[in-house]
Amino acid sequence: MYIKKVFNILLFFIFILLYSGCIDKERLNPVDPLSPNYMEPSWVTNIFVNLDYENTTIIDEDTIWGWGGETNIKIIQNVLITGGATLTIKPGTDIEFIGVGMNSPIGIIVDDGALNAVGLSPNVEDRITFTAMDFTAAYLVFRENSIDYNSVLQYCDLSSVFVYCIHYDPDEPNNNIIIRNNRIMDLLLWKFPRMEIRYNNIGALNCISSPAVIKHNQFYTSVEVTIGIVIEGVKQPVISSNNLWAGYDYRINNKTSLTQYAKNNHWGSGVTTASNINALITNLGYPVIFQPFRTTPVTGAGSQW
Repeated sequence: MYIKKVFNILLFFIFILLYSGCIDKERLNPVDPLSPNYMEPSWVTNIFVNLDYENTTIIDEDTIWGWGGETNIKIIQNVLITGGATLTIKPGTDIEFIGVGMNSPIGIIVDDGALNAVGLSPNVEDRITFTAMDFTAAYLVFRENSIDYNSVLQYCDLSSVFVYCIHYDPDEPNNNIIIRNNRIMDLLLWKFPRMEIRYNNIGALNCISSPAVIKHNQFYTSVEVTIGIVIEGVKQPVISSNNLWAGYDYRINNKTSLTQYAKNNHWGSGVTTASNINALITNLGYPVIFQPFRTTPVTGAGSQW
């Protein structure tokens, strides 16, 4: 019995050594080397390392959801788009994530493939709606290989879903993903190559070393969110011609060591002087240049629904 127990323990350690040797830890556990104190969130581990492939729906050939009247789709486990496949979601389709909270989040992961979720208008029968039983439990992730494919999010209601765009080289020249005219609860751009985020209603945005163009969006939240836009890392986004409304303790926080330019934005009703704006920018970060700024809202900003 003792010999058998020792043998089982040895087998366990051999398995751990072999398993750890087969994993590219730098790829699966990205840590910005220029921000050594930055700790990756637990959801990164869940998505990259702890993804249970046996309980994951693999889409590796072109697939259509919402075809033939099937407009209500319930997701009870992760969906992984890979193998060059495209998942197309038809207008008017409702996608419901049924998870059990942040400890076991589920979502759609776009890896080596594309997600084509294009609604026709903001109308209920024309848009694509993503909902979650527990608003902390659902995510939509674009991983590094997804930039080679033509993914589109348009007229999607993601107001109870996290959207994560994760890459490891912000200087990659090509990025074919389009995100516009959506409602998004929380958007994270992590070292994602240059892309345009336009005409969306966004609850909160976190830009980590991502040179994105953030224009003509509306930032507003009705839930408790401390900061509307957070900038971190060594690459900076372009933030211009957005409306940032009430609902935040602070509208923007620059955590980089560089000056962030955020010109020609409207910072909310009653914000007409520089001192008003200074009160809305957290003093925990580095300088934000907001002048010139708009004293009236940007016409046409946001998803218009």
